[in-house]
Amino acid sequence: MLNILLTSKNIDLTAAFYKALGETVTSEKHSVGPAHFSLGESTPEIYPERKDHPDETLVIRIETKDRLEDVLDRVAYVYDSGHNGSIIDGKNQRKILLLDPDGRSVEIVQMKGPHP
Repeated sequence: MLNILLTSKNIDLTAAFYKALGETVTSEKHSVGPAHFSLGESTPEIYPERKDHPDETLVIRIETKDRLEDVLDRVAYVYDSGHNGSIIDGKNQRKILLLDPDGRSVEIVQMKGPHP
């Protein structure tokens, strides 16, 4: 089993951010380990590097059925500010590129029409 761990200076804020993006966030604690959160039912995938970002080694991509405008509203509430991203419309999808509270790139994707 492969686990991907996101470390955070403020795990509560980071958990609220991902919850605002529609992920299931569950508080956990295993024996003597620290309290932490698990996120949804993540599946790690390996992709070739992106030509426009060759040094990027981690991309967090979340697919949502929610309207991206609603996602932006929820994220702005978590940050308690006007934090938002720009919606990019493509042929088969719409997406927003954001930074999580620890500066990681997060791509939120809303697919257009049926997809596998």
